[in-house]
Amino acid sequence: SWLVSASIFLTCFMTCLAYSIILGDTFSSLAETAGLTGLMSSRRTSILLITLTAVYPLSCLKSLAALAPVSLMGNIGILMTCIVMTIRALPGGAYSPTAAIGATNFLRSLPAELQPSFGVTGFRSPRSLLILSSMTACAYLVHMVGPEFYQTMKDPSVVRFGILSAVSFGGTALI
Repeated sequence: SWLVSASIFLTCFMTCLAYSIILGDTFSSLAETAGLTGLMSSRRTSILLITLTAVYPLSCLKSLAALAPVSLMGNIGILMTCIVMTIRALPGGAYSPTAAIGATNFLRSLPAELQPSFGVTGFRSPRSLLILSSMTACAYLVHMVGPEFYQTMKDPSVVRFGILSAVSFGGTALI
């Protein structure tokens, strides 16, 4: 159906757009820090260069197998981020409610509308519906690629696929 194709297209397009914006913002900030000015430190230039030299060529690859080492580095980066956030959430850390008032407490430095709320039920804003629909669309699309994951496994079996799924979903739930 056209709805599934449109969902897949929009997910891929928006993902590429998000990568371009995040990397472009990062590189423009790094350029400013390095003392570059003008066009070289422009946000728009950085986003355009990242899109043309990295994101677009990567999206044209027939196989993503060449990205396996980079993917491993990304997973290590996510793991390191989780470790640092856990340490900062411990008592006395920057995310801890018991941290000293002031610049050292990240949560207290945020405006009230940006602070997280836990245990609140219902929608806080219409944006919540967009977040829910985005999560639902991603969950649906994951089910569409399940058979491909199974077929591309080395020595595929139902038991090995079950272990892969349990480890993957368990790790995601843990994070």
